[in-house]
Amino acid sequence: QETDRTPIGLYFAKSPVNRQLQVLPLVNTSFAIPAGARSYEVNASFTIPTFLSAQMWTVTPHMHLLGRRIKVELFKAGSTQAECLIDIPDWDFNWQGTYLYSKPITLGGGTRLKLTTIFDNSSENRFNPSNPPKVVRWGEETTDEMSLAFVGFTLDAAGLLVSAPIIDEVTVDGTGNLAVTGSGFLPGADIEIDGRSLRDTTAETSSSARRLASPELWKVLADPGREVTVTVLNPDGSRTSPRKFIRQGTAAKLAAVSAANYSADNLTPSSIAVVFGSGLAGATAAATTLPLPTSLAGTTLRVNGLPAPLFFVSPGQINFMIPDETLTGNAVVEVLSGGGLLSRGTINIASAAPSIFTANAQGNGAPAALFTTDGVSYQQVGNPDGTSNPTSPGGYLVLFGSGIRRAPKSLIELTIGGEPVPVLYAGPQGSFAGLDQINTRIPSGVSGLVDVVLSVNGRAANVVRVRVN
Repeated sequence: QETDRTPIGLYFAKSPVNRQLQVLPLVNTSFAIPAGARSYEVNASFTIPTFLSAQMWTVTPHMHLLGRRIKVELFKAGSTQAECLIDIPDWDFNWQGTYLYSKPITLGGGTRLKLTTIFDNSSENRFNPSNPPKVVRWGEETTDEMSLAFVGFTLDAAGLLVSAPIIDEVTVDGTGNLAVTGSGFLPGADIEIDGRSLRDTTAETSSSARRLASPELWKVLADPGREVTVTVLNPDGSRTSPRKFIRQGTAAKLAAVSAANYSADNLTPSSIAVVFGSGLAGATAAATTLPLPTSLAGTTLRVNGLPAPLFFVSPGQINFMIPDETLTGNAVVEVLSGGGLLSRGTINIASAAPSIFTANAQGNGAPAALFTTDGVSYQQVGNPDGTSNPTSPGGYLVLFGSGIRRAPKSLIELTIGGEPVPVLYAGPQGSFAGLDQINTRIPSGVSGLVDVVLSVNGRAANVVRVRVN
């Protein structure tokens, strides 16, 4: 089973939008490309009405498999001199898109736009879907054809009304939300802190004012005691005047590292991590259920505002799993104890950063691994003091780690005693939240206490050692 993790980003304007982008299709739908024609030309044109003027921002040429060349030209009013807007002399149906001009092209009244398309409907065209060739006309199917270019433009005389949002007050309400009240907030408006949008902004409307709220993400950007700037950004790009805001209280410091090798550089979504600090919890408690709870002994932990599953909490340490939805890059970890004490720190999240659990729980020595020769009987590889029990060439080594599951197997490299070994499996262990597993085979020709070296896309894990007899 595979999960699609494709993200989609929608970017709204950061300054007022006063024109609406419109689309003009330059199109010819009445052609018929003869069978066998190697260079058949189809044209289309459009003349801007004399009472209009516009700015051209984009062009999107489009043909299908018989297309060989596509060109759009501009002829100013009263001129026969062509100005090239785009020319693709070697059309590729699998490589097409929208082209944006660095500066808009002025389309004055009387300007003529001309589309020229060339098609190859011969048997020499290796992309021709018909053998032998047949007459091809306009149609929606890939085996049909199109002579088309979309022109993206704005009309000079068609301005948009621009909103004028105003902030009246910035407070923290009784439920811990950052509340921004004011007027002129459009649907889809975002609260901003120091210019960064809060994706969890919600809106509430009353008869006298409009209220926006952020339940969690505002805490990521507003650490206690630091003055920040709050603005509201409407979807049309209009922004309020800034308001200063200070989050009340203080935050103790904490440090977060990988639970496998205690490195701050090996943290990924869905990996197992440890936080160290003081006053993190009022009592010691461990999770006893799956899925893991997000609160233990009244303590909660959030990563960039996302609640983290908890394995264990105590006054000085919390073991947790970084939420799967966490984005890569810098992240803020906040712990709120049951007694209301806040602790805060920053970490860096990578897409893949391997680390291997060790038997001594120190990140070195023998791995907390299993060894088998037959896939039926397994023995522990590592001892609590970090020494290794014997293994043998040809046997199977099962390693346990974290920060590995998102990596394609092709990017995982593993050596034992300096010899490359196959990665038979790499992914979630299956029964323990956040735990990853790698299966491999010990090569022949190595003996003694040897290094096991794992890397993902060139990023190395902690080196562990196994004894091979």
